[in-house]
Amino acid sequence: MHKLIHKDILTSSNQFLTDWIQQFPRNLLEENIPAYSVVYTDYQTKGRGQQEHTWESERGKNLLMSIILYPNILPSHQFLICEHVSLAIADFLDKQLGIEDVKIKWPNDIYIKNKKIAGILVEHTIQHDRILYSIAGIGLNINQASFASWIPNPTSVLIETNNTYDIESILQSIVENIKKISTKEASLIHQKYIQYLYQYNQFARYKIIKTQEIHQLKIITVEPTGLLKTEDPMGEVYMFNFHEIEYLTESY
Repeated sequence: MHKLIHKDILTSSNQFLTDWIQQFPRNLLEENIPAYSVVYTDYQTKGRGQQEHTWESERGKNLLMSIILYPNILPSHQFLICEHVSLAIADFLDKQLGIEDVKIKWPNDIYIKNKKIAGILVEHTIQHDRILYSIAGIGLNINQASFASWIPNPTSVLIETNNTYDIESILQSIVENIKKISTKEASLIHQKYIQYLYQYNQFARYKIIKTQEIHQLKIITVEPTGLLKTEDPMGEVYMFNFHEIEYLTESY
């Protein structure tokens, strides 16, 4: 049975879970912290996003959680965990809350139309040829009605539905979704991830980070390794790893 820990305030739920893990020998870890155990908090002082980015949230308004997973996959297939967790949240917003136009912005932000409602940070601990465990940090905007002006294109469940929700109930629903999706074949998870993909098969403007060049590109697919495969209007293919491309505008 997974454990559920609530803290009023943390520097970061991912960091708290990481520190908790360090208390146990590797061979006793899953016995002490079972799969799908969760730490969540009302407020983070140093919430983390991808790379150097931070995650800002009004105290007590949103879901700020980290969950531990023990995936039985090779390290080379670790992107499947990003797909798995992203899909669990997208499916919850779409199927259970009935929010329209839910999308997954590669690699693992959750969008409603062109607005960001959730961010995910997945961190893996790898030993030799296996993933010992993965920690998925999730920030989902739930009951926040307004955001700081510097935060780009935010939205929340409240804004989208005009309803407030119990945060712990949403947490439990998302954990159940993560459990359910973990039983699916990898190919099915990947297929459903592609179906939710933001700006999939539509031309839009992107900036290539290394060269600062702006290109009109169309997302063709995401490889199982996590590489983004795109093509320009002439059919030339461009492949990108994480943080090598910047979305500039919505599709047209």
